[in-house]
Amino acid sequence: MPHILTLPETSIYQNLKVSATRYPEETVIIRYGTELSYGRLHDEVNVLAGYPHRISA
Repeated sequence: MPHILTLPETSIYQNLKVSATRYPEETVIIRYGTELSYGRLHDEVNVLAGYPHRISA
């Protein structure tokens, strides 16, 4: 096992954004039998990311 991890060049969010642009209708997650597409996941992440800003305003 290596003792040093190499960090990726891009963030998880950046990778999600690219995938949502390329494959908006492709399934990325199945939760409780419901499929979630890259596009929908990206939308939900953006809503969640904006939540702290909205409640502090």
